[in-house]
Amino acid sequence: AAFWLMVGVNEEFAKMIVLLLIVYPKKDLEEPFDGILYVAIFALGFATIENWFYLEQYGIPVIVSRSIITLPAHAFMSVPMGFLVAKSKIHLQRHQNDPHAHYIPTLWILSGWLYSTLLHGSYDLLLSLNHEYLAYGLVILMAFQTLWLGRGALKKSRFLPRKVEHLKEEKEKFRAQL
Repeated sequence: AAFWLMVGVNEEFAKMIVLLLIVYPKKDLEEPFDGILYVAIFALGFATIENWFYLEQYGIPVIVSRSIITLPAHAFMSVPMGFLVAKSKIHLQRHQNDPHAHYIPTLWILSGWLYSTLLHGSYDLLLSLNHEYLAYGLVILMAFQTLWLGRGALKKSRFLPRKVEHLKEEKEKFRAQL
């Protein structure tokens, strides 16, 4: 329980606080992918600082392995939280006039934090039980989850050019050939 209640809760809470204090109030958080990107950057910075402490305590060999696995793992763990924090802000912007609009966004933020905490604690627990391969498997699953969330967020992005006109032309050419 300590891995979830101490390590996962504290580290993911620190990332969430930075995200909420620095990015959430700004206009830059306009789409779910923005939340993914910002939280990944914060997570990588957090993991880099954490690796600095490991370097002082354990030396370079530990840092090499941590740099390969834990840097991306920290980013992957936090992606669901960033995604849901961004969705919460978008929801608040769309429902500004609703006096009860803050309930759903608050639940999204808390559920993103709890889910990221669960991922982080599970990863640390597997490592502490010497189940490195299961922990690395969890990192791979988190990577696929990140790709899935990121791809979905990019598909719905307002800022990416749409290929609708191109698809209409292709469809007409196909019909003409029939």
